[in-house]
Amino acid sequence: MVDPAADATRGQQAMVVVELRDGDDHREYLKAPLTDSMLVQDALKGSGATSRFRRMNIVLVRTTAKGGKLRLPVKYDAGKRQVVETNNYAMHADDWLEVTEDTSTMFDRMIDSALQPLRPMLGTYRG
Repeated sequence: MVDPAADATRGQQAMVVVELRDGDDHREYLKAPLTDSMLVQDALKGSGATSRFRRMNIVLVRTTAKGGKLRLPVKYDAGKRQVVETNNYAMHADDWLEVTEDTSTMFDRMIDSALQPLRPMLGTYRG
């Protein structure tokens, strides 16, 4: 797999890479210029990702000091069309975003919400 962050740092200005996944193996890479105060929402908007999917699942991938990859889930409020404020992380030069379309139905989200308090007891906790 190609590391999108490696490609983002080439050239004059650092770029933020947003990897769009359509659910299959198809991936598209969008870029936006990295600014000092850029947040996840700014990267999504600047790359054009917010106009591609109404609902999306987002993961911020950050390179650690030891060279590993840290994956931070980012909650997106489709009603407000923005990243939830507590997950609107600052973007760094080696960060990139993995964005997949959320194809769940209203029924799926309703069941997921109802089962959320039970997940720690069921062993399927993802929070």
